[in-house]
Amino acid sequence: MQILLLHGNAPYCSSPSPPRHGTVRTQTGGLPGSTVRFSCDPGYRLIGQGFATCSRSPQGWYDWNTIPPLCQAISCGVPTAPMNGTVFGREYTLGTRAIYQCNEGYRLQSGELSTAVCQENGKWSNNDNPPQCVAVTCPEVNSIHVEYGDWKLLYGNPNQYGAQVIIICDPGYYLQGLRVISCQANGTWSIGEQKPSCEMVTCGHPGIPPGAELYGNQFTVGSTVRYHCDRKRRLIGNVTRICQLDGRWSGSLPHCSGDNLGYCGDPGIPAHGIRLGKDFRVKNLLRFTCEAGHALKGSSERVCQPGGTWTGIQPECQAVSCGNPGTPPNARIVYSNKLVFSSSITYACREGYYSTGLLTRHCTVNGTWTSVLPQCTVINCGDPGLPANGIRIGTDYSYNKTVIFQCMPGYTMDLLRYSSLTCTKDRTWNGSRPACRYRLEVQSASSARKGTFFLGQPHAHVLPILPGVECNQNVFHTTANSLRLLLM
Repeated sequence: MQILLLHGNAPYCSSPSPPRHGTVRTQTGGLPGSTVRFSCDPGYRLIGQGFATCSRSPQGWYDWNTIPPLCQAISCGVPTAPMNGTVFGREYTLGTRAIYQCNEGYRLQSGELSTAVCQENGKWSNNDNPPQCVAVTCPEVNSIHVEYGDWKLLYGNPNQYGAQVIIICDPGYYLQGLRVISCQANGTWSIGEQKPSCEMVTCGHPGIPPGAELYGNQFTVGSTVRYHCDRKRRLIGNVTRICQLDGRWSGSLPHCSGDNLGYCGDPGIPAHGIRLGKDFRVKNLLRFTCEAGHALKGSSERVCQPGGTWTGIQPECQAVSCGNPGTPPNARIVYSNKLVFSSSITYACREGYYSTGLLTRHCTVNGTWTSVLPQCTVINCGDPGLPANGIRIGTDYSYNKTVIFQCMPGYTMDLLRYSSLTCTKDRTWNGSRPACRYRLEVQSASSARKGTFFLGQPHAHVLPILPGVECNQNVFHTTANSLRLLLM
């Protein structure tokens, strides 16, 4: 008996494997002409053909005419950071949140949301329009009233974070307190513990020579005193003296002719000085000291001599010097009024640099400058990120540098965004990163027939399907002879 072996393939397609993170949605059977449809789990989108047909290959095998599609996690792409702010988020897939935060000195515009959620359509809930970060503002600086003084803007925008103002005292007045204050990140002015005030310049007591009388008890700028000798003695020297803007009396102390009979007269008290002792007779001792922030120049002790003169030199109290604080690299001095006690010096970084540290320093009572020399660092806006399905040209993110974005083949750029970004002086990019949108074109009447079409990957084969078949998000129906579609 002979056994005949027949070799061939059964006209049947076995059930296809579902894609990872997806399922076989429907299957009409396994015979030639049968169809199968695929779908993805929530949070994933279909990449490839969403259906297949059982057919015979040229080699005689029966199999599905396309490979199963892929299910890709829905991603909304890297969210755009707000100007003068940052955005935080580790993943950008469905359901994740982007958290926005403003830089120091800035706050979210009232009513703006601080978070966005990645949605099923692959878009952020705010359409990737980040919230606005606005500068913190301080009260009107003139609300800090300083009699005999005026505030002047030194740096920045009026009353906004980072603005610096300086108090200018009227002629004949000197400043007590900080000369330069700034608008801080908490919305207050940095006036310190003592509110600035403009005090009238004083020359101190001018002194009275022995045998003379002093007429005038005002010792402030512009005041005049007169001297007169008693008992018909003659005045030698200046009859009048005027208190000057520099806090010194004009001329010098006069004296009266003749003997002084064991009396030296009042030597006076220097401006910003203190005198211990008030007996001006022979052999009596006077001691002099100065207020904080001033150093004594001259004799700290003076003794009345029999001839009616004081030993030593009449002292002065001079503001202590802090010396030249220097200028940091890539910076310049925008204001300086001497280098002595109560004076200030203010720096500004050159274009393309920003400051780390306080830009204003004050000369203190012990002859040292407050804080340390500020540093000026190159402005860098940081990596602006990549749009989904796009590329970036340029790796220099420093001041005034530009990066350019392009979309991958099959994608088009959102015309509402910029195709290039430039790093600004605020350490932020001058716009929002562009978005690349999925594009599919079918424009041949011979290949695009009236009916319903499956929309696959860019440049994928577009197949007509049978009328009446259930549609999903990857199927588009048209009654036109040509089709141009942009998927957002």
